[in-house]
Amino acid sequence: MVKEENVKKRSIRRHFKEKMKRRTKMILKRWGMKDPTDPIVGKHCDNLTKCSCYMCGNPRRLHKDKLTRQEIEAELEEKEWKIEIDGIEDFYIYLVEHIQDLEEDLDRKVDENFWELI
Repeated sequence: MVKEENVKKRSIRRHFKEKMKRRTKMILKRWGMKDPTDPIVGKHCDNLTKCSCYMCGNPRRLHKDKLTRQEIEAELEEKEWKIEIDGIEDFYIYLVEHIQDLEEDLDRKVDENFWELI
């Protein structure tokens, strides 16, 4: 007996496969195919790369020492965050030192006023 849970999973998987086939058929038409047949659509629906040239292929495989654009942007954003965080830490240290100085001044003034009152 087949579990209902497995049937649902299978139907969802089939639904998404059909959805990808419809999308692939539309993309293949944009690439210039007049009427893509089902075997061609089935072949391309799992992997929509047109070819493996330097524009379509995986940049890490083609340019081994270069980072992708997304990785470069992520590194820049991380550096900016580090600069911002370093600035915040410096400001925090300044505030803590300034507050300590103010507390010492306040303690000194309280002591002076106390002895004047006596």
